[in-house]
Amino acid sequence: MLRSHPAGWPLLLLAAFIPGTYVLNSLNGKPCIKVIMGVEFIITEQKTWYFNLDSSRVRVSGYCTNKVAVLSITMPDNAASLQFTFTKEKKVFFVTKLTAHLSPMPVCIKCSNKTYSGLVDKDKMFKTANGKSFKCKSESQFLMSSTLQVKLVPLQLQAFALNNGKFGKGGRTLPSDCAEMLKHTQLVSCSIFKP
Repeated sequence: MLRSHPAGWPLLLLAAFIPGTYVLNSLNGKPCIKVIMGVEFIITEQKTWYFNLDSSRVRVSGYCTNKVAVLSITMPDNAASLQFTFTKEKKVFFVTKLTAHLSPMPVCIKCSNKTYSGLVDKDKMFKTANGKSFKCKSESQFLMSSTLQVKLVPLQLQAFALNNGKFGKGGRTLPSDCAEMLKHTQLVSCSIFKP
């Protein structure tokens, strides 16, 4: 089953991830955040609906300072957004907040318009040494609210120190970090895919 959203992205019952590359430049024009990921929003209200983010239609915005950086990825007409807040501490960086919102087209003729939003903001997620990248080939599914989950797969990210826009080598990768994240975040599933 496939329906078109007014903003141009599909609703799929069984959807494949198409990873996108998202880069934010600092005021001096140099890349300060780079993320490669596929994004799926999952709404559960009596039934479950899956919405994939179309990376070709998003707008990337945000800012970078010496210790805090924010990357926002937004669909046209604000139909969906995902925001990462990065923090740098001494020799490491991590994500301190993940925020999502989704305003899908009604799934039936008499259904009302709804907006779903949520966040995870109490953890040091994807903790990695400065100059390195966090890479995760697994399926990471975050519980943003009682009705909204966000699935990221695959995921590679780096903030603050990028060499000519390229990921640093030797960063952290799952599966070892998967178990650690399950202890400390609202991560509801984390499945390992072997290369």
